Order: sequence, then structure tokens, then C-alpha cells
Amino acid sequence: MALLGHVARWLDGSLSPGSFQTARLAEPPVPVYFLALIHYLNSASPRALASFGPALEVGHQEYTELEYILTTIPRRAGILAVLLGTLLGITSVYSGPASWGLSANPSVGTTAFVVLMAAAINVGALLWVVHTIRQLRTVDRIHRMATNLNLLHREPLYAFSGLTLRTSIGALLIVYYYHFLAFYPDVWEQQANLTAIDAATIGLTIATALTAFILPLSSMHRRLV
Repeated sequence: MALLGHVARWLDGSLSPGSFQTARLAEPPVPVYFLALIHYLNSASPRALASFGPALEVGHQEYTELEYILTTIPRRAGILAVLLGTLLGITSVYSGPASWGLSANPSVGTTAFVVLMAAAINVGALLWVVHTIRQLRTVDRIHRMATNLNLLHREPLYAFSGLTLRTSIGALLIVYYYHFLAFYPDVWEQQANLTAIDAATIGLTIATALTAFILPLSSMHRRLV
């Protein structure tokens, strides 16, 4: 994907043939990372639920339902995230083309590729946000369902802290990666560009990451005091 984007720019003359831009190389892994992170968290969720199991008194059907909710995104929410992410990506490109490396008169091919990349990044981020919010609500529900909490049996008490920590660190890592590679070189040249939509998406990701770690711990603390 990164190579295709550069080929399009080489052909329309916005980049010298054979030259590369660090920011453009940094973009394609971002949506893939978000999807991989969701998959990783889905694989960790059943283990967290199993560790919390001794604190619950639920039947097999209800347990299976909780596990399903922890590892899925509702169809409507997923479609909404895709549509909204696509709209945000398009708006981001046209409101700040320079931040996406577009020249004053880019070719149709280059513009189409950049719009596709911006949409993919925003869709990936919003899918992760929707997934995380759903997991947080489910974790809070599970905490409120607990009937066998025991301070001497600590494994259930911290069962979901590992999951929420992975969620937070995973999101903060990609924000740092993208911001560093996409904008750090420009900072030295005093040419850094960031559209309001990009800034809002990054801010939402950071806020969700911090909330994902803090709220479950707070929820369990309230149950214990």
C-alpha cells in the first residue's frame, strides 16, 4: 500500500521518482494495527473472564453470552463506525490536504489513494473505540454481577486489569507511532500539519485508552469498599 501511494505521487510529479516520505510510509500499518489489536484483545477476553469465573454465579448459557459480548462488535455499531470513519477520512483529506501529503494539483489516482488511506485509518480507529466501549460496559456489568468476591482470593479481583491495560497500551502505542513518524520530521522543519478531525480522532483514541484502564479499576474498588 505504501509503495502504491508513492508510485501514484511519482507519476503525477508531486514526488521525485524513487524518493520516499516517512509520513506516507507510516500510514498503511495503522488500520491493520487497529484490526490486529481488536483480534488480540478478543483472544485475551475469554481468559480474563475465566479468571473472574470463581466470583460469578451464572449458568453456562449466561457465561457464554458474556464471552460472546466481550469478543464481538454489534453489526449496526460496526456499520456505523465504517460509515462515520469513511466520512471523517474524506473530510480530513479535503479540509487539510497538506497534512496527507497532497500537492496543490494532485492526480485523481493520488487523491483517491489518499482518501482511501484516510478512511481506512479512521474506520480502524472507530472500530477499536466501539469495541473498547462495548468491552468496558461488559466488564462493568460482570463486576456488578460478582457475588463471591474474596480479598484472600485475589485472582478474580484483578482478572480484567490485564485486559484493560493491554487495551490502553495498545492504543497509546499506535498514537505515538503515528504521531512520531508522521509529524516529527516536519516539526524540525516547522511545517507540521494536523487537521481538526485528525486531532479529534487522536484525542478520542487517547481518552478511550485512559478510560479503558481507569474505569474498570474504579468499578472493582467500589465493590470492595
